[in-house]
Amino acid sequence: LQSPVKLHADAVVTGLTADHVLSLSVSSNVVMVSGAVGVPEITVTDMSGRQVARCEGSVLSLSQLPAGVYIVRAADGVNQITKKIKK
Repeated sequence: LQSPVKLHADAVVTGLTADHVLSLSVSSNVVMVSGAVGVPEITVTDMSGRQVARCEGSVLSLSQLPAGVYIVRAADGVNQITKKIKK
């Protein structure tokens, strides 16, 4: 797909290929990425655009962040997914 595909009101995926689907799930205080080619990078920004958390890997803890609304982005060099979350 060449343009972003709206999956939900709060998630956008770009760069999908037919045999590869990058997915992002958030449960409790943990972000998990699956379907990545190689090692994914996860970044979390607050609503002002300031990066508040980052990791290279498929799991990121959000326990250190205060309650609020954040943008979570996962990318693996081929695909990326962005999701708005409320903690």
